[in-house]
Amino acid sequence: MDYLPTGRALIDPFNALEKAGIKEEMRVADFGVGAVGHFLFPAAKLVGPKGHVYGVDILKSVLQANQSRAKLSGLDNIEMVWGNLEKLNGSRLPDASMDMVIIVNVLHVVDKATSLQEAKRVLATGGILLVVEWKSAGAVLGPAPERRLTKEDAAKAALEAGFQLQREFDAGPYHYGLVFKKS
Repeated sequence: MDYLPTGRALIDPFNALEKAGIKEEMRVADFGVGAVGHFLFPAAKLVGPKGHVYGVDILKSVLQANQSRAKLSGLDNIEMVWGNLEKLNGSRLPDASMDMVIIVNVLHVVDKATSLQEAKRVLATGGILLVVEWKSAGAVLGPAPERRLTKEDAAKAALEAGFQLQREFDAGPYHYGLVFKKS
């Protein structure tokens, strides 16, 4: 019987985070964390107890669900932050305070320019931006093809925001990954 992939079969967050260069003791922001914290919890495990991960979302129910799961998981290096990524200073995180910002399946639904400027604002010099989005074609999953953000358009938006492309990678059967650096 055919089935639609979910979870790590759809996209492996550990693989994507490792390709982006996540390390122990990093401070990481997950912009648009989502209801299940698909990248939040792997990031918290990878940065270890001396690292810290901030899950930023506009939906308070999402924040509450992830905070409850963090407590149940015994991960005290996770903090949930109510924020609007379509406003400058909307993440409510301090300037130059993060080593990495993760934006997964979010850029195609938000104001790209503002969200990327917010990522740049909170990243320290040399900080890493990981963008993962739906591939342009082929999947029955995800947003309609006309709503997807091509890899080229995502890269262009990040370059226009002042980031430098470091690498691109296949983030699964339906996703691409791009890694940028703030200089």
